[in-house]
Amino acid sequence: MLNKTTLVHILVGVAMVITAPGLFAAEKMTVAILDLTPRGVPVIVAGAVSDIMRAELSNYGNFTVVERNQMKAILAEQSFQMTGCTDEGCAIQAGKLLSARRIIAGEVTALENSILITVRYIDVEKGASLLAEKGTGASIDVIDQTATDVAKRLAQRIVGGDKEVLISKSPFFYYTLSTVPGLGQFYAGRPVKGIVFGSLGLAAGAGVYFMYANYQSKSDAYHELGTGSSEFDSRYNDYKKAGDYFNYSLIVFGAVYLAHWVDVLFFSRPDFSGGAVESAARDTFFDYQYCVNTMTPYPERVHTFSVGYRF
Repeated sequence: MLNKTTLVHILVGVAMVITAPGLFAAEKMTVAILDLTPRGVPVIVAGAVSDIMRAELSNYGNFTVVERNQMKAILAEQSFQMTGCTDEGCAIQAGKLLSARRIIAGEVTALENSILITVRYIDVEKGASLLAEKGTGASIDVIDQTATDVAKRLAQRIVGGDKEVLISKSPFFYYTLSTVPGLGQFYAGRPVKGIVFGSLGLAAGAGVYFMYANYQSKSDAYHELGTGSSEFDSRYNDYKKAGDYFNYSLIVFGAVYLAHWVDVLFFSRPDFSGGAVESAARDTFFDYQYCVNTMTPYPERVHTFSVGYRF
C-alpha cells in the first residue's frame, strides 16, 4: 500500500526530473556561411550576397547560423586569414575553427550577360559536399532577389535532405500527444523524460485502478453486514482505510499529471519556429468574426468562432 513516505519520495523524484530543463535537449546544428568568393564582380557585391544568404537562412529555426561579426572575431583569434580561402579544404578548416558541423561556401561569378551565384553545403567532419544550389541574375541590379531565391531553395533542400538537421515540431501534435504522460516528451526528442513520465503515469494510473477496486470490495463487504454483526467494526475500518488509500492514489496521480504538464509547458517544449515554410503551412489557427445581419425583420448579431489545423 502507498503511504505518506512513498508519496513524498515520488514527488521529490518528479521534481528532480523537471528541474533539469537543459538535460537531454535536442541541439540545433551550427551552420557557418563564409563570404562568397567574387569572380569578376566587386568584393562588396559578393559580401552583400553573403549577407543575404545569412539573413535568409537565419529565418529557419532548424539550425543556428553563425553571425558574420562573430565568425570574423573567432577566425581572427585563431589567426586564420579568409583572404585567398577559395577551395573546399580551406572552407572545411574554417568550419572546424568555428565549431560548425556544416559550412556553406561558394562564388559570385560575372558572366557575359548575367551574374551566377553558386553555393555548396559542406559536411565539415566528413569533408564532403552534401548539396549544391545555383541561380542566375540578369545583372547586379537584381542580384539581391537572385541571392534570396538561391538561399530559400538551399534552405528547403537542407531541411528536407540533411538527416542531422533538427526538424521542427508541430504544436498541434505536441500538445495532443501530451494528454498522455510521456508521449509529448518522446515527440519533443526527450526520450528519458518520456520514459520517466510515462512510467510514473502508468504506475499512478494502475494505483488508482487497484485502489478503487479495493475500495469497492471493502465497501461491498461492509454494506453486506448488519448493524449487529461482530465484524462490523473491523470491516468499517477496512472500508475507511480503503477509501483513504484510494484518495491518496488520486493525489499521487494528480501530482504526476500536474508535474507532467509543467514539464510539457515550460521545460520540454520543442522549438516550433523551425522551417519558415513548414511553420507557415502547418499550424493551428483560430478565427473570430462578428457581424450584424440586417436582412431579417429584426437585426441579429452573429458571432462566428472557428478553429482548425493547416496541414
